[in-house]
Amino acid sequence: NRSKAPCAQISAQPLLPGVPVFLPDGTACLSVRDDSCDKISEDLKNVYNFFISTHINSDKIKEGVLLRTRCGGEADIYLCGGSHKTAADALSAHKVLPEMRARIPLFCDSDGILWIPFCGIADRCNPKYAQERLSSLSFYYFYGPKENI
Repeated sequence: NRSKAPCAQISAQPLLPGVPVFLPDGTACLSVRDDSCDKISEDLKNVYNFFISTHINSDKIKEGVLLRTRCGGEADIYLCGGSHKTAADALSAHKVLPEMRARIPLFCDSDGILWIPFCGIADRCNPKYAQERLSSLSFYYFYGPKENI
């Protein structure tokens, strides 16, 4: 049984629905459970030039969502698209710029990675693999603050 818990040296931040998390590098993350948070996401879109988002099956989340950085080892492995891959390999395969890779947050729960921006959703919470309709949660990663452009 592989441990997917965050590495001890990595500080993880909880990501609560509707509450934006501003990271030290100037980026921001948000999770949205329903349309009640549209105003927050629109406000963030006015501050940031770029964002990427996805939808996951929230019924598959174990013990809440947290954000963390890569730490290497088994904690960074996830099943995406039918194959196990590391976060580093996924970021490289999706041609994410090397200077961005270290700072991209991993959206995780107690079982491991749920989503890596620019790379993909873990199969266990990917709506395309769902047998039945489940609750949905949207994740946003906002990057490229307008004042830095």
